[in-house]
Amino acid sequence: MASADVRDELNCSVCLNIYTDPVMLSCGHNFCRACIGDVLDSQDQAGVYTCPECRAEFQERPVVYRNRTLNNIAQRLSSTQPMKEDTGIYCTYCDLAVSAVRTCLHCEASLCNKHVDKHSRSVEHVLIEPTQSLENRKCSVHKEVLKYYCKQDETCICASCWIAGAHGGHEVEMINEAAEKVKKKLRTEFEQLKLEKEELQKKATCLHVHRDEVQKHASGGEQKVNLLFSDIGRQMEIIKKQALSNIKSLKKEDSINASKNMQTIKQKTDILSARMGQIEKLCNMTDPIPVIEGLKPKDVGYLDTRDRHTQYDLDDILNLVIVHVQCLDLVGGVTDLRLKHGLHLNEATDILLDVNTASNKVSLSKNLKTASDSKTLSKRPNRRERFHIEQVLGTKAFSSGQHYWEVETSTSPHWIVGLAYASINRTDIGIDGESTIGHNNKSWGFNYIDGYYNATPFKNQYGSHGGYSEIKKLGIYLDYEAGRLSFYKLGDPVRHLATFTATFTEPLYPAFFVHDEGWIRICS
Repeated sequence: MASADVRDELNCSVCLNIYTDPVMLSCGHNFCRACIGDVLDSQDQAGVYTCPECRAEFQERPVVYRNRTLNNIAQRLSSTQPMKEDTGIYCTYCDLAVSAVRTCLHCEASLCNKHVDKHSRSVEHVLIEPTQSLENRKCSVHKEVLKYYCKQDETCICASCWIAGAHGGHEVEMINEAAEKVKKKLRTEFEQLKLEKEELQKKATCLHVHRDEVQKHASGGEQKVNLLFSDIGRQMEIIKKQALSNIKSLKKEDSINASKNMQTIKQKTDILSARMGQIEKLCNMTDPIPVIEGLKPKDVGYLDTRDRHTQYDLDDILNLVIVHVQCLDLVGGVTDLRLKHGLHLNEATDILLDVNTASNKVSLSKNLKTASDSKTLSKRPNRRERFHIEQVLGTKAFSSGQHYWEVETSTSPHWIVGLAYASINRTDIGIDGESTIGHNNKSWGFNYIDGYYNATPFKNQYGSHGGYSEIKKLGIYLDYEAGRLSFYKLGDPVRHLATFTATFTEPLYPAFFVHDEGWIRICS
């Protein structure tokens, strides 16, 4: 820790590197001779000179004094630093190939450590990092060192360009100051690219997880299909092959889409990494020219990383198989939708009706499993969550996973069974108002009226609807992550009624509507 502190004390506050030929102002602060020379040059026009460290003012250009002791210490520390990577640029004055540490723009010569110490420190001798390309460091017109940056024309110029040349009267600043501003912009760009890269990496991780889940789910689907057809024989071979082919297509299509997305993300991540590396390199340079050139935007191209969805859905495939099996009358006793077809993972048998949400027009049983339309208004306390129409929610919320439960229903005129967010409107009075299950974007339901039924909202569901009397028992299946809600008529045979597809954004509660002496009962 102590050696690190000493190392910091030997850094020039202008270039932030170890002192090169350190000199001292009368205020006692030290700088590289070339660095303080550039600073004082930039202050010539103002006529007032200040120390970059303590801001002490001098009425005349201050005299600098060489600090021999500090110079010896800096040279010894420099000799103990790790050798820099060979740049391929060698000292002009050495007979042997000795790597250069500085290039003088005035002399157009590269210098090693030994010759830098002996080199002239006058203002016109500008030392920069070793380079073989000097043409772009000097003005093409006046052959003078580029010292200023013209803001109006956005280019580097020499003193003659500013005083008597094409840039006369333009607003300029010292080239080092301009480079620092560019570095600041580059660092901001670097942070933005870093955040974008992190987002891409997160998306890649999600794609990996999604692909693994789909593969696992599809593998389970293959087992279900094999079990379903184990006792049917050759008459069902065509249906079996079709189902397995669809599942194979599901796996293949999802794998291809996931691979494309991951490849796209990798391409853009590589581009971002390359740009970030370039920015880090530019920010570490002391030579301002390549730093300013590095601000020009680099076209990273547009890469589409939108999610791609598969054409098939596993439950659709299984339902198609079930329909074919029932049509051929070869199932023989397959009446339990839950057990035979593996339609759920969690059986929701602990659903109760929430009395705090029940309308005063709805009567609830003591065990909170039955809701019925009541001609007598209950005198429940007013609560913000209570419905004004004949509706009630369940106490259990589903925010993830797959769930299945069953509901017995009356054959009387009107009831609705479904799911709703807690944020559903509670205050509408009319039956077809905003708060009715399925009449808003906060709920989905299966609606039965006088022997006819439909699923609402229509735009997000598929399945049959129309006349189908005597629905005595419903099976409800929810796959939250897949955005799937399905309704089945239970009996012999089991019949698929409707399926909603949506992106669920809030926890879902079982929801029930009863009217005209209708009732529903949650099965235990």
